[in-house]
This record gives sequence, structure tokens and C-alpha cells, in this order.
Amino acid sequence: MPKRVAIVDGEFHQHLAVSPREILSLLSLGTIVYGSSSMGALRASELWTYGMVGVGRIFQMYRNGEIAADDEVALLYDPESEIAVSEPLANIRCAVRKLVDEGALSAVSGETLISVAAALPYPERRYRTIARIASETLHVELDSIVPQLRSHDQKRLDALELCTLIDHSQ
Repeated sequence: MPKRVAIVDGEFHQHLAVSPREILSLLSLGTIVYGSSSMGALRASELWTYGMVGVGRIFQMYRNGEIAADDEVALLYDPESEIAVSEPLANIRCAVRKLVDEGALSAVSGETLISVAAALPYPERRYRTIARIASETLHVELDSIVPQLRSHDQKRLDALELCTLIDHSQ
């Protein structure tokens, strides 16, 4: 039996996601189970009261009720290249918040970007599409901020935080 298990990501539609029951079984055997970034953050927010260890900003967002839906962390990727072709809403929220906090984006523009993104089905969430729709709504050009939005990947940052935590706990 492993001493530690880390859950970061999973697949929707193609395979069954790791279930809470499977995690509870591991916890009952004394295994430390960590969750972060995506499916791991979602499961940790559901099971932290049972001893699952949640790590990162996205876990905190789920736990605090700031986000609740599975599609917050969902993205579409090309199965051949394994390159993401859409952006998870949780990443969009964090990237927009960062730009607003830095003063690179107005709060109104940020709220509009998030509203537009949330209204799109997860496979259609692409920064250029979101910026174009928000620009039309606000009558302000937002395409120039797309590279800045893309540069912030909260799911990746949370996964790296989990790796650091596990590395230091050995």
C-alpha cells in the first residue's frame, strides 16, 4: 500500500474520474492523499474533512465556495499532441484577478471577461474568443491582454506547489 498518493488531474468523458469512495478507501488504510490543481483540487474540497490534503489556490477556491462546478477546471485538449485547446475557467479567473490586482485591467473589464468565459461551454473557452466577445460588449479593445492572461497558469502553479510539498515531506 502506498504511503502517499497525489491526485492532480483527470479526464472527463473518456475515462471515469477517481471517485470519492476510492479516496476514502485509501484514507481508511492510512495513506496520505493529496489533491491539487484540477480533479485533485475538486476531490480535496469534497474530502478535506475526512483527511484528504488540499493544496493550492484552486483547492481554496473550491473549499471556500468561490467556485463549485466541475467545468471550472475542465479543458479540451488535442489527444494526439496533448496540447490544450481551451482554457479552464479557474485559470481564467485567477489570470484576470492577477491583471486587475496589478492594475493592467479594469475591474469592469475583468468582470466582463469572467462572465463571458463562464457563459461559454468549456471546450469553447479560448482567450482570444473571450477577449473578442468582451471587447464587443464593452466597446474596448482587449485583445492585447491575451498574452498576459495566457502567461498565468494557476493549475500548473498549484501542481508545482503540491510537488514541492511532497518533496519536502519525505
